[in-house]
Amino acid sequence: MTITRKTICRIAGAAVTALLLAGCLPPGAITINPGPGIGGGGGGGGGIAPPAPTVVEATFTRSASCKGRRGRNGGRGVGSLDGSCYSCPSGYRRTIFPAKSRNACEKGGPPPFGTWVRAEKLGRPGCRAGEFQVGDGCYTCPSGTSRRGSRQCVRR
Repeated sequence: MTITRKTICRIAGAAVTALLLAGCLPPGAITINPGPGIGGGGGGGGGIAPPAPTVVEATFTRSASCKGRRGRNGGRGVGSLDGSCYSCPSGYRRTIFPAKSRNACEKGGPPPFGTWVRAEKLGRPGCRAGEFQVGDGCYTCPSGTSRRGSRQCVRR
């Protein structure tokens, strides 16, 4: 008796079906990839495929912020209405004027008594280590998952 590939495929398919029906394998543990390889003829493509990955939503942790950022001028980062972070030089404080203006930071009082300078642009607000930024929010993936896509995580 000659055992063909077709015979082996039928036996393997019957064995998997029996394991699933007997409850030895959890539902969804194995998926069948119907392709030209099933039932003999042709090259690969068919057969047993690994289970599809489990996708979960990332967890929102906080809004991205300028806190903790420092400029080259020694100042701390502060937010602005344009969505960017700016820094006034050390010893200066932020005024009510737009961050892009030449009187954004003051030292010693209003003119003509004090000095006014531009703020240094630091860029966009950021997230902490271990977080990733999507829009203005910081997100993390649950334990045992890794990032996939914009706000999606997949089980490893």
